[in-house]
Amino acid sequence: VRRAVAKQEARPVQRHCTPGSPQIRCRVFETGWDEAAGIAKEITVLNADDRDQTVVLGRTRALIESIRQALEAESVGATVLRRRDDFISPQMRWLVALLRQINDPFDRRNIATLVETFASFAPLQVEVDDVLSSAIADGVTYLSVWSEAACRAQLPPPSAEIVHQVVRHAAGDAKLASAIEKILRCFEGDDSNEDLKEDLSAWQRLSSEIRSATGPTSLDRFLQELELRSKEPAPEAGAVSLATIHGAKGLEFNTVYLIGLAEEILPSWHSIHNGDDGAALEEERRSCFVAITRAKQQLILSRAKNYKGWRKRPSRFLAEMGFARRGS
Repeated sequence: VRRAVAKQEARPVQRHCTPGSPQIRCRVFETGWDEAAGIAKEITVLNADDRDQTVVLGRTRALIESIRQALEAESVGATVLRRRDDFISPQMRWLVALLRQINDPFDRRNIATLVETFASFAPLQVEVDDVLSSAIADGVTYLSVWSEAACRAQLPPPSAEIVHQVVRHAAGDAKLASAIEKILRCFEGDDSNEDLKEDLSAWQRLSSEIRSATGPTSLDRFLQELELRSKEPAPEAGAVSLATIHGAKGLEFNTVYLIGLAEEILPSWHSIHNGDDGAALEEERRSCFVAITRAKQQLILSRAKNYKGWRKRPSRFLAEMGFARRGS
């Protein structure tokens, strides 16, 4: 996409922002609602597989909501992606804490997370201070003290099986990947927990993305990648993804629609009125670049001539890419 943008910049500016590159196109609409309806109409012709790999990005939630409503009017499924920096279910937060503890056996802060999250979904009462003091006195890891206490508690299923897998891995009787797979199966048995179902969907998506990005990797690298990525669940099959630019960080799609490319929208009124050389405007420029680089194959840029009755000039970022004249 960056090569296509650079190529486009070398071309003379064409009327109505019609670009020469087939990978990058520009749409101009009369109003913000026309923009939402027009983009939605384009998306209706896509098949389910193509919709899975299509995202509409906007700077604000209001823009994304207008697209969602327009898609709904066309009976097209859409999923609003909201960046989620952590899992929401205690089960999956415990699983991540377990992996971190295996990676760093003497992480005092993390063992507290592990103890507290497990106790929130299983009948096990263990004091963190007792775990720390026993581990220091016996010269063993915090995880081994916790797992021994969990074994003594004789937990009901599936909690007992979860602890059993931790103990088996610690004893060298089970590889970590195998133990994690069996722990996940225990979690999958809880069909009534919607938060857990969403987190399991997110885990499957993230695991696949990390494997694709890194191949076979160390636990430390896996945890680093996991930390950086949003934990929202995978979108429904055949649904178009919708997201703010911030919410799309770390994600990539075959086709990206970037809407609202007008002055005082992207870039924002605040950033413009803080001056052309201000940090706020440069941050808006970086956000625009982030949005553009979410596209793997095709990028569609769009703007309206007026939003909510207010006339708007083309974004200066369109001009910088060669799709509009500055100040027109």
